Amino acid sequence: MEVAPYHYRMDIEGTFDLKSAEAGQFVMVKVSDGMAPILRRPFGIYTIDEANNSFAILYRVVGEGTRLLSEMAAGVKVDVLGPLGKGFSIEKTGDRPLLVAGGVGVPPLFNFARALVEKEIIPLVIVGGRSKSDLLSIEEFKQLGLMVKTATEDGSEGHRGYVTDIMESLIAGGVIPTSVYSCGPELMLKRVGEIAMAKDLTCELSLEAMMACGFGVCLGCVIKTCTVENVEDHDYGRVCTEGPVFDAREIIWE
Repeated sequence: MEVAPYHYRMDIEGTFDLKSAEAGQFVMVKVSDGMAPILRRPFGIYTIDEANNSFAILYRVVGEGTRLLSEMAAGVKVDVLGPLGKGFSIEKTGDRPLLVAGGVGVPPLFNFARALVEKEIIPLVIVGGRSKSDLLSIEEFKQLGLMVKTATEDGSEGHRGYVTDIMESLIAGGVIPTSVYSCGPELMLKRVGEIAMAKDLTCELSLEAMMACGFGVCLGCVIKTCTVENVEDHDYGRVCTEGPVFDAREIIWE
């Protein structure tokens, strides 16, 4: 179902243990029965409906794989692996978390927002995109009873600029979150992490990466990391297994 220009939602019924799924985890979807594309595509879990044993993904058509996915008819069987990876740490949020989403970084954060609201924790949400048509799930966030601030690069909706401008403005104005959670483009994540760490805030970032397997075997999604205790203690983490959610202090940006 198309929910915005070039953006689609797909609801999938399956046999996953959805009760154990964490907000921030993802699935690997086989988009074709043929040989091309041969690799599965990773998608963050957008919503979970335990009563109907189903979940949803939300994605943007950017290539052949997502184009094929968008053209699938209702009722078609889809080969899916998941839920995979490490999700957000809901026990670390405090009572005033801030969720910062850019573009198709919305899905895992919307799922996380629902989990927070169920625990009577009300986050503030910032959503950004290039233009108004890239702002996803604004009404859905509001239906959860959440305040949503928006930013667009072209000024077609909300603040003209970046989500990090709003984040900095809030903090400068005395609205200090107890924690920060973010998903979106790499440069945005880097800046969100910098702002949060400057205030010594708990900050978790959900990274996007090209993946071949989704469960740590191929080593195709490795990033450079360090330990929280020592930035000089370098290592490597797999986005699909040690992530996709990392403590901002663990990531060495290159």
